[in-house]
Amino acid sequence: MAHAGPASRTQSARSATVQRAWLGAAPSQALYDPGMRIEVLGPVRIRSDAGEYLDVPERKVRALLAALTVSAGETVAADVLVDRVWGTAAPTNGRRVLQAKLSQLRWGVSLWSCQAGDSMGCW
Repeated sequence: MAHAGPASRTQSARSATVQRAWLGAAPSQALYDPGMRIEVLGPVRIRSDAGEYLDVPERKVRALLAALTVSAGETVAADVLVDRVWGTAAPTNGRRVLQAKLSQLRWGVSLWSCQAGDSMGCW
């Protein structure tokens, strides 16, 4: 059995395909796109199989995407996400702000999927 070298492991980690990205829905309703890759080492970004990137301009939305990716396929409590995204600087209305950021993330991903020709994200 061949052993993967450090460069191979790093590349695999940088572009590991997320099999299930939980974007605030119940795990059974998780958004799954086998052609979507979420990269969290280096710039946090989403890449399609065609090599196109979704621009996630807001820092807290990128932090939320990274926090969800770390726990892909798992249910994550809202309080845990608030802590992961804001840490000790969490807003007093953290759950409400979290819901707004989740909405921004969902909207961006669905719009991007629709523009890329994937009818799954289109309304």
